[in-house]
Amino acid sequence: MSHDATSWAFKQRGLKPATWRVLAVLADRHCPASGCWVDLDHLAEFCEISRPILEKHLYLLERKLLIQCPSFAGPKSGGSGLVSFRLLIEDPAIGQGVRNE
Repeated sequence: MSHDATSWAFKQRGLKPATWRVLAVLADRHCPASGCWVDLDHLAEFCEISRPILEKHLYLLERKLLIQCPSFAGPKSGGSGLVSFRLLIEDPAIGQGVRNE
């Protein structure tokens, strides 16, 4: 758990409640040294949403430049197993809040 990541997630504004919850759960599982490794099915279950809905929220978080996931292809990516996410808080130019599109 990273207290810095969790604090950063709590400060984000302009997100829908479910999207914000996904971000907060990822932040709770974030490790500064290795990022955040999660199983998407378990993440969906913990967030109390379906896997397809989870993938839509992850896609939104990527589009808003709050997370990065090289192996995540957006909604309907399918597959299983662990996925690595990086919270974009390390770069001050990126991790200062929700970006306008």
